[in-house]
Amino acid sequence: MPLPTIPPPADLAPKAPSPSALTSARAAEIFTTRAEPALDGDARLRARLTRLTLARLGAITGVLAVVLVGSSGAPSNALVATIVVLYVVSIAYAWWLSRGRDLRRLALLQIALDVSAYIAVAIVTGGPVSPLGFFVAVPALSAALVLGSTAARVTAAASAVSYGLVTVAFLNRWPHGWWSVPKLDLSRDELAVQLVAHGVAIPLVAALGSALAERLRRAGGALVRLEEQRADLVALHEDVLRSIPVGLLTINESGEIDGANPEAELLLGLGAPSLLGAKARAVLSFIDEQAWSQAGVRHGEAKTDEQSDALLLAWSISELVRRSGAVRGQLVVLEDRSQAAALRAQIERAEKLAVLGRLAAGLAHEIRNPLGAISGCVELVREGADLGAEDKELLGTVLRESQRLNRLVGDMLAFARPRPTERVRVELVGLLREFVSIASRDDARSAALLREEQCEPSVHAMVDRALIQQVLWNLFRNAAQASSEGSKVELWAAHEDGAPALYVADRGPGIARESRERIFETFYSEGSARGTGLGLALVRQIADAHGATIEPREREGGGTVFVLRFAPLDAGQPA
Repeated sequence: MPLPTIPPPADLAPKAPSPSALTSARAAEIFTTRAEPALDGDARLRARLTRLTLARLGAITGVLAVVLVGSSGAPSNALVATIVVLYVVSIAYAWWLSRGRDLRRLALLQIALDVSAYIAVAIVTGGPVSPLGFFVAVPALSAALVLGSTAARVTAAASAVSYGLVTVAFLNRWPHGWWSVPKLDLSRDELAVQLVAHGVAIPLVAALGSALAERLRRAGGALVRLEEQRADLVALHEDVLRSIPVGLLTINESGEIDGANPEAELLLGLGAPSLLGAKARAVLSFIDEQAWSQAGVRHGEAKTDEQSDALLLAWSISELVRRSGAVRGQLVVLEDRSQAAALRAQIERAEKLAVLGRLAAGLAHEIRNPLGAISGCVELVREGADLGAEDKELLGTVLRESQRLNRLVGDMLAFARPRPTERVRVELVGLLREFVSIASRDDARSAALLREEQCEPSVHAMVDRALIQQVLWNLFRNAAQASSEGSKVELWAAHEDGAPALYVADRGPGIARESRERIFETFYSEGSARGTGLGLALVRQIADAHGATIEPREREGGGTVFVLRFAPLDAGQPA
């Protein structure tokens, strides 16, 4: 049989939800908040004892009002004294209850006070013929609600016995002087009916109170379990929203953001105080303006700003629908596609490398052999013939361009078919000294300078010496082309964040911000540079083979510094 619907006590009612860390209160339909825990047993017992004390005071006040209004004469001194004593005792008990710790002992005292109070009221208002005799059954009901069915039965027995003693004392007028009501001539049968009526009524009230208390206990327990389940569901909902790897934003009908999960805050770089209440179009300015007014689900991709390191976000906008089917706003989903875009760029670069490999394999040897013949013939003509200065200069130009073409073919071969790295432990400052001594003699346009004061001692890395020399040559040539004639290309080695690094710096015009990533692409040359677009692409390829990074940075005072940073050495690697 289903339980009857009983309103739960105030101490078992669901508590008001506390503000969620994920959203504002306005987003409660989407981002639910966790309920506060229910009161514990001591708090519930204290609340019930407080209400019973207030009920006793109310009953005493009602008795006093009835006597004062309904009595033709002045109330008896015994009644007034009883009411005053009950007021004082109840107030003292309330003060003790507010400070007491042993609540069960206070509950027993409460039931004893109730029995004594209602028996006293019955005595001073007529004994067994008192119109307030039904109050004697109230303590049994109170005991059932506070301490359970066993206490209710004991209290009912005590109330019945006490009322029986009051009836016998009233009939025998003992003690003398207590009874203001004249003695009634009751027959034995009438006395038996009176005693049986109260003797039956009091246990019945106790039984009813016990049944109601048990039902209330079950209903309260079921409510607590439902509250716990609701709290678990709310916690699961919050955990899902907190852990989901996409950003979620809810937008109300006014176009304001009223909910955001942590991933959305992270992607947008804004905290909840800045997001909640802000206009969605201002915060999500990278979304097309037309998308906000269109119907259905809208998709797109955009960068959060114009900087090269900005996030590439995939966004979608859809209607946010209530359970009733009414539209309450919009739902925006954000997903970081930066890694996917980087992967696409790597695939495109790999495709370019494949094309270059096929091209290099077919043309490299065909070009290199004629170039060798041309260079040899030009050398013989320059040294064997009687030529003028202008003719020698022209032949020198032919020789230099042939050498440049030969380097281009070599770069293409190295880039298309890189050889495996043979890494050994190398002292980087010594490697730079060797390179500077060669580069300063080889290139007439710009000299290489080793910045000894910026070099750190004992900078070691596991590298392929020949490949790193090739990296230095490519960086040196780019720096020399970017610098004015006669300037110095500066090099040094040091540790950066615990990792060994090489630095190649120039005093040229610098690299535009939008070109800093593209300069490593195959065949890309910035501006009017005479490069082939393979030098820096080969540099990155060699860096990747070493597990290193190559990064261009702005230099104080003008120019660019390329930083080639290697992985730190393990402490156990041999020298």
